[in-house]
Amino acid sequence: MVRTPNIVEYAVQYFVNLFMHVLVMYWMVLVLIAIVVGVLVAAILIIKATKTPARDIVGMDITCKKCGTRTNGLACPKCKNKSQSFGV
Repeated sequence: MVRTPNIVEYAVQYFVNLFMHVLVMYWMVLVLIAIVVGVLVAAILIIKATKTPARDIVGMDITCKKCGTRTNGLACPKCKNKSQSFGV
């Protein structure tokens, strides 16, 4: 004897298939958005790297801010020896 599925089983199967198709479509859209954002970030970083001068040192002062002596990022020997009391 062959059992025929009822309307509830058809409805459940239909909604499960619909959910799976929607889920796959959204995942594909999210993956495409992630790829586009990654390409844009990489392009911005490449443009910034090509526009930065080759001799530019990131985050380090080559000269002393007070006296202008070349220090190569180290403490200034001229200004270090001067004692200061209460910022004067």
